[in-house]
Amino acid sequence: MGGALEPPLVSLAVTHVYYSPHDPFSLVSAYLALIPQALMVIYVTLIYARREIEVVLMFAGQLLCELANWILKRLIKEDRPKGTYFPRSWSSWVDEVEILGEGYGMPSSHSQFMAFFAVYVALYLLHRYPSPPSNNYSLLYRTRKTALVIRLLQSTIVLCGASLVCMSRIYLRYHTPRQVIAGAGTGAFLGIAWYISVIVLRSTGIVDWVLRWRVVEMLWFKDGDIGSLEHDLYEEWMEWRAQRNKERATKVKKG
Repeated sequence: MGGALEPPLVSLAVTHVYYSPHDPFSLVSAYLALIPQALMVIYVTLIYARREIEVVLMFAGQLLCELANWILKRLIKEDRPKGTYFPRSWSSWVDEVEILGEGYGMPSSHSQFMAFFAVYVALYLLHRYPSPPSNNYSLLYRTRKTALVIRLLQSTIVLCGASLVCMSRIYLRYHTPRQVIAGAGTGAFLGIAWYISVIVLRSTGIVDWVLRWRVVEMLWFKDGDIGSLEHDLYEEWMEWRAQRNKERATKVKKG
């Protein structure tokens, strides 16, 4: 029709990951690179489902961590690593790719994101995670010593998972080791700083003050334990079943 040409299509870089189809470790690394996006979905799901202010505070810290990464990248302005993605003999179609990913590479945003998440979760598990009730149905929590061992194991798993995501960024050639170390270090520092900040917000009563806002009350936000979701639901179901059985027994007696 003689109109202007449509601009070329571009890919959504957030979920677009280059990897070698001839290398299984490359495929695994590509999936690991999607974990931060999956965690963002989990954040939103937990906030909607549980309405816990603790999750909101952690999510706010995660967003501030992302903002810090955005600022640091534009201040440092260091490019991502250059060169072919994998050896030429493996896959010729990637030889033309010189720089993977968009924007600057220092510090690595994936590494910073995961380090913040892992450090904050580990601190919460080891320092503030609610103690299991004495009547807990699970045999895993019979003693405080056992509970501590389980939390140490959980913290180790989270930290190891974050380390795998960091290493995947190097393996896929999206970042140099220095950029990944810088991102992980920044994320760990911000995770510790935000965890301390949350403690201060709680001790000064600011969290309780926010929870009294009318709009927050209308959204049903609360400040309870964010322990095991499965345990909470199990306890609610047990109470409901006991009440139902009591009502049935009452009807039988009346009948």
